[in-house]
Amino acid sequence: MQDVGQLIRSARNDAGLSQRDLATLSGTSAATIALYETGKKEPRLSTLSRIIDAAGADLAVEALPRLTAPDRRSLAIGRAIAEKLHSDPARVRAIGRSTLARWRRQNPDSPTSPYWDEWERLLAGGDAELIEVLTSTSQRARALRPTSPFPTVLSEEERLAAVGR
Repeated sequence: MQDVGQLIRSARNDAGLSQRDLATLSGTSAATIALYETGKKEPRLSTLSRIIDAAGADLAVEALPRLTAPDRRSLAIGRAIAEKLHSDPARVRAIGRSTLARWRRQNPDSPTSPYWDEWERLLAGGDAELIEVLTSTSQRARALRPTSPFPTVLSEEERLAAVGR
């Protein structure tokens, strides 16, 4: 997640604007834009919205539930698995498919079966959506990660390093 300064700088750069240009378009000074971008000053939400609008972008604000300790652990592990997916996608996908097949054989009437269905769909698709679930803080990702079919993708040492132990 970007901080406010990075957000303003990115919107300005994406629009191809100088700090002076953005200041003129948003009705503020170039010095103030510089202070916002460096984090030395924080704009009010209404001011941020006006600046982002002047850069030709829309500001979206969203309230998300805080991550619990288990959410933070599964996110850290998911990110480490996503790195493995980047480096060896065939292996990671094969592990996921094999794990799901084994789980289904061992427990065909499992209440987690709908989650397994979703993992199978993700494994059949492209990398982008799979990586999104492994690395996102969305409610969907947080619900799916505890049933991740990738328990053996990381070694125990890699798992402990991912969660900071």
